Amino acid sequence: MKQTIAHMVLNDFVNDNRVLKECRSLIAKGYEVSVFCLKSDRTVKNEVVDGIHIHRLALWTDKLPSFCNPLKYLEFLIRMQMPLRKFDILHVNDFEPLPTAWLVKKFKSRIKLVYDSHEYQREKNGMGSSTKKMIEMLEPIMIKSADAVITVSEGIEEEYKRLFHLDKVTVIFNAPHRVEVAKKDLFRTRFNLAADVKIFLYQGAFHANRGVEQVIEAFGKMKGEKVAAVFMGSGPLQSKVEEGSEQFDNVFYHPAVPYSEILEHTASADFGLLTTENVCLNHYYCMPNKLFEYIQAGLPIISTDLFDCRRLIEKEKIGLILTEESADGYMEAVRRACKLEPGHFDSALAVAKEKYHWALEEKKLISIYEEL
Repeated sequence: MKQTIAHMVLNDFVNDNRVLKECRSLIAKGYEVSVFCLKSDRTVKNEVVDGIHIHRLALWTDKLPSFCNPLKYLEFLIRMQMPLRKFDILHVNDFEPLPTAWLVKKFKSRIKLVYDSHEYQREKNGMGSSTKKMIEMLEPIMIKSADAVITVSEGIEEEYKRLFHLDKVTVIFNAPHRVEVAKKDLFRTRFNLAADVKIFLYQGAFHANRGVEQVIEAFGKMKGEKVAAVFMGSGPLQSKVEEGSEQFDNVFYHPAVPYSEILEHTASADFGLLTTENVCLNHYYCMPNKLFEYIQAGLPIISTDLFDCRRLIEKEKIGLILTEESADGYMEAVRRACKLEPGHFDSALAVAKEKYHWALEEKKLISIYEEL
């Protein structure tokens, strides 16, 4: 009889590629996988995708104003108790669903609990003081009930071991599948850029504290130089990106593309920008999807000085680190990159592509489940 797994996320499970990869890998190994998430206006309540049974909860409290979020959370916790008790394993993604799973396990001790922390939960940027205090109080208690703990970077692994006195925390990187990506020059064609113009790609969400404004300012100051910045994605700062593309002739906006098309677009640039600002420990210890997407697309990386990103980039010799998080810092790094010989990072990137991809991360995930 197949073991049953309930993955839990507090989103609508439309763009959660890490959880999707994990579910597919577990199904391929013979597990029966369900995902419990939230209903949104863009989703159906129940569906099966790639063998994953997706159950979206439509909260009765969802129409209440934002200050009623504790009530919404309480509703989720209560209504999930009975459906989750029939599963063999609960796989919790981030802290928010952890209290729900922890309570289920209190009533059904046979259930195994996997805590998959995608971030440094108590140190996220912009988190309110009451939320921070709640996580600081509850996470140390509830993590002790977990049969396995997973996270996304070695920095967070070290912190979790220190904070919670854990013997083992498994790092599973947010790496894409290993692929060979043909260079199609999609950006050069779309924006009519000359062959000798170096394209620097910002890929992902346009959020605050992600260097959007500094990158636009830097390229605006490099007018006349053979460099271009392409912003591919969407988000709250999209209007700033569009304004920058109108103001400067070397700044370009490209709409977000489906996940299946990301890498062929990524490979159309010359350098990948990793611009997360070091404003909190969660940022400092992050290892974003784009880091590994750049590697698979064969792009050398220009990164802010973040703990884990610096360690990987310098260890593998696949990019440059900013000297400062400012427009001047980006200008210096871009000019430094342009002085390098063509193909300077190619051999190191070829090696890194074989070391950071999902087939290797999947083995770590399956090993955890086999030991439960």
